[in-house]
Amino acid sequence: MDPARADVTGAPVSPPDAALWLRQQPGGGWQWASTRQEWAGRLLHGRAADDAPRLLPALYALCGGAHRLAARHAVAAARGEAASATGADAQALQVDTLREHLRRLWLDGPRLLQAGPAGPGPSAAGPAAGPGTTAPGSGEMAMMLARCPYLGSDAALDDAAHAEGRRWVEQHVFGTDLDEWLAAWRIDPATVAQRWSTYGQATASLVPWPARWLAAVRQRLGALVQAPQPLRAAADPQALMNLAALLRSQPGFALAPTMGGAPAETGCWTRLADPLAWPTASARAHPYAPLWMRHAARLADIAHLSGPFGARWLAQGALATGEREGLGWCEMARGLLVHWVRLGERGVIADYHVLAPTEWNFHPQGAAARWLVEAAAAHALAGGEAPAGPANAALLDVAQVRTFVAAYDPCVELRIEAMHTQAAARRAPPDDWAVQPGASAAETRHA
Repeated sequence: MDPARADVTGAPVSPPDAALWLRQQPGGGWQWASTRQEWAGRLLHGRAADDAPRLLPALYALCGGAHRLAARHAVAAARGEAASATGADAQALQVDTLREHLRRLWLDGPRLLQAGPAGPGPSAAGPAAGPGTTAPGSGEMAMMLARCPYLGSDAALDDAAHAEGRRWVEQHVFGTDLDEWLAAWRIDPATVAQRWSTYGQATASLVPWPARWLAAVRQRLGALVQAPQPLRAAADPQALMNLAALLRSQPGFALAPTMGGAPAETGCWTRLADPLAWPTASARAHPYAPLWMRHAARLADIAHLSGPFGARWLAQGALATGEREGLGWCEMARGLLVHWVRLGERGVIADYHVLAPTEWNFHPQGAAARWLVEAAAAHALAGGEAPAGPANAALLDVAQVRTFVAAYDPCVELRIEAMHTQAAARRAPPDDWAVQPGASAAETRHA
């Protein structure tokens, strides 16, 4: 690696691993890249078909249950079996998704409220998240999670356990009756989320941690808007067939997927069962267009999944896409997950692809990647002896960037790597994104 290159913490960069990268080029421009690879095909080639649902949950550990289910659906479809989701499948997906949401909220949420790891210099802490955003201590957070019925045994939960889990969610996530919160959300989601989080910001000691967390998210993202480009492939069998054809014929498609030739996004804000996710006449007026509402959508997802019809909230399915070929899919914590498999004549795996939400949401031409690249290019480098670029440009607001990236919920970390010229360098988002001066740039990790 070029010895002049370092990440913005000032430390030398280790050989690339599975991460998303925003890198400065020698000429001063910035480039978006991913070092994620298609490990599933390499792992499974030549193996028995039943190895896919057995091995992939260990490879994709964050959402292992969803990968197991999608793999099982894909293999069944390739074998020509009449695959239909069972009640046990629906409940497993429900609980697996709830667990992932709650872990991320309780374990990653406090880290998200930090301004970011310190970079060089004595004043690298960055702006505070705001009033009422102090997270409980790690011990308290761990104790709360340990008492959550959804995070207990991997065994199927009976009705009593689900009822207990719902009570835990009402007390520790929402601080109110779940049915009342959801009824108000369905009518006016932005107003409900804003009032609830504002209450949490003003009375931190009296309300659950997630309200304080959402208050900080709202403060950091403010009025930032990105019109959703929802991936709706699961609602259209022909669209799924098209995806299968592209996975079959285009090497690397799974690492930079498109729908109809254009990037798309998927997450809690694109659920098939959610009427709020449907397209609107004005994309920027969409309920989930404000960036902070993508975070709020995860809280609504928890509410739906904890309710009496939670097992029906997430869609899943299978489709035979050719001779000895099958596609399996399910909605999971980060969005739509797709597995595609082609079996050889003896029933062993000849080809396998996983199409994960991170590849959709961080496509090089997608909205998130474009903003990050354009933001980096729009402002001056700073730090050390010789600033370059436009005068008086703000430094990177690490807290805002972390929160922006987390809105799209990648399953790997984001790393920002500046080119060393005369000094360590950092760049910042455009002025109209409410950048606060004085923050340092640093590695951004999520999940």
